[in-house]
Amino acid sequence: MLSLSQGHAIASAQVVVPYEIEVALIKQLQLPNDLPPAIQIFGEGANHVFNTEMFTYEAPDEYEGHPLPAELQAVATVVGSTAMEFGILAGSPSSEKTRLALSEHMRLTGSMFACGQQELRDRVAQLGRGRLEDVMTATAIADIHGPLLAVCARLGVDPGRLFAGGAEVLGHLVGDIPSRWVEREMRRLRHANPQKRWEGNDLNDVMALSVAVPYCDVVVTERQWVHFVDRAELGQRFNTTVISDLPKLPELLGR
Repeated sequence: MLSLSQGHAIASAQVVVPYEIEVALIKQLQLPNDLPPAIQIFGEGANHVFNTEMFTYEAPDEYEGHPLPAELQAVATVVGSTAMEFGILAGSPSSEKTRLALSEHMRLTGSMFACGQQELRDRVAQLGRGRLEDVMTATAIADIHGPLLAVCARLGVDPGRLFAGGAEVLGHLVGDIPSRWVEREMRRLRHANPQKRWEGNDLNDVMALSVAVPYCDVVVTERQWVHFVDRAELGQRFNTTVISDLPKLPELLGR
């Protein structure tokens, strides 16, 4: 993947969501605030992926007490930076113990997400299928509760003004937050078929698609998610082509 992408990557939801919330609040509440500067959705390298500036490398100017020629130092910096980027982006910790711990952490996180969605499925069954829309909106708001309150404080907005409006106001707000609307719709349509169990890896799919669908020109993903995108008309909404057939990709990119 690193070889194919050459290190180019899309920003994470943690970076995108606060920006989207601020834009949505300013527009929906018709606030006098200026819109925030556009964030960089696409970038390159580990620093962009993890929204940091900590991953840098420069070769030393001397080695074992001897000065390192400038040309050799420049080459060593490129080689070292490339190795560092690979280690970070490919997720290759230094020890087998660390790799196993990371793998277990990811498995447990996905398992917790799947269990949470199964519990939500049972709750919807108790409330009645007619409440699915409200439940999806409520859980979408719950997921962004922290950044929503932070943005409200920054803009001087009383969050009670939003919550007092109930499902109607909050539903419109989620609809104006692109990544959260995609996430909500993916879960809503998945929950529309309660017989199909959630899997741990569904978390990775939902997280990735929530940002990819609104901001990419073309998205390649599994067939079930393509079906959901089509049903929710997300491709038309965001002018995104979503396919499951990888051999079609070169033709689409050629356009």
